Amino acid sequence: VVITQVLAEKVSDGVLGVKIKQFSGNTADTVEKIVRANTDPSKPNKILLDLRDDPGGLLPGGIAAASLFLPANSPVVSQVDRTNVPRAERTIFDGPFADGDVYRVALLVNGQTASAAEVFAGALKDNGRATIAGDDVSATFGKGVVQTVVPLGEDGEEGGLAITVAKWVRPNGEDINKKGVEVDVKVGPCGEGEVTCLPKDLFRDS
Repeated sequence: VVITQVLAEKVSDGVLGVKIKQFSGNTADTVEKIVRANTDPSKPNKILLDLRDDPGGLLPGGIAAASLFLPANSPVVSQVDRTNVPRAERTIFDGPFADGDVYRVALLVNGQTASAAEVFAGALKDNGRATIAGDDVSATFGKGVVQTVVPLGEDGEEGGLAITVAKWVRPNGEDINKKGVEVDVKVGPCGEGEVTCLPKDLFRDS
């Protein structure tokens, strides 16, 4: 069974709305197909990526999706383990929508935007590729740790102990955990009519 995690619809003022419910292994491919099918590369386009209530999902899916909108060699996220040595993830190629003059991007987040969705938001924000609008919040959820579960008792019958083995750090060097990604502008509450509550100048020029 394939669960649709990405939805798209044309919304007001010529904005393409893309709702990402959760990041998976095929999220980047789906987003790329939707944007290609609904934009014109010969003129400026406005894209609103709605990450409200996105709990994250797979980190590689978030990294791959962010790479669609970033130039080559852009930092996406760093994973820092107990040695305190960051292992950086960077883009390899120019993303198909990396040109900020053609693809103007904004994100809509809320307090339940978490984990891989925060990595995605932080990457676009810190690389100057998107304005972040918070739906009645000033920052996202703040989950930026990598954990492993150690079973307790024989065969884990006494439950398990979650141990943090690493943390995620944004391109600007800030931890995501317990801080989240701060928004550029607070809006809403927006409800389902997300575009109607957004400021007209949300889509920045490059």
